[in-house]
Amino acid sequence: MAIVSQLVGVVAGTAPTFAAPSASDTVPIGSVLVVKNASGASINVTLTTPPTLETGDAYPDKVYAVAAGAEKWIPVLGVYQDPVTKVAAVAFSATASVTAAAIRTS
Repeated sequence: MAIVSQLVGVVAGTAPTFAAPSASDTVPIGSVLVVKNASGASINVTLTTPPTLETGDAYPDKVYAVAAGAEKWIPVLGVYQDPVTKVAAVAFSATASVTAAAIRTS
């Protein structure tokens, strides 16, 4: 499943639509991934970095902890872009009581 980015930079303003993510999902490059964790425990959101270093070693993935009852805004940078799919792969350690939205402003 893909978390589709939503344009919120309109003059009249708008509210993004949040939905339950899949354990493994994708999100557009250049958006901001907003994760709301309404569960009673912290979760991890991991952005996968597909390229490798010149040495052949993998770049480390970026893990964001989202505390219980918290919200986190995560920038989806170009370094996370899969060269084939052109989107970023994202994994959630848990999805119960978690919602997410991908936001862009232009």
